[in-house]
Amino acid sequence: MYEHIGPAIGDMNRAMHEVRLDGPAEVSDAADHVRKMARCVQPLLKALIGDDSPERRDEYDAAYRDFREAYVTFIGVARGALEVKDVDR
Repeated sequence: MYEHIGPAIGDMNRAMHEVRLDGPAEVSDAADHVRKMARCVQPLLKALIGDDSPERRDEYDAAYRDFREAYVTFIGVARGALEVKDVDR
């Protein structure tokens, strides 16, 4: 899993960079937060290799939960920005 996270984070960083440049401020901020949370998960996942202590697992789990929350928030904010509201003519 650790071997695959680096390229996945790289792909996500490139996509988030476009969103940060082109998106509304709220979406841009949410994208940047997701990127930062993903970068926090990577070293904690590496630390689990060869260390099955509960402390290491708890650190990783907490970081993953933070990442997942940021990701879900980003998706909601991005979808909201894409909604077209009916305007009376």
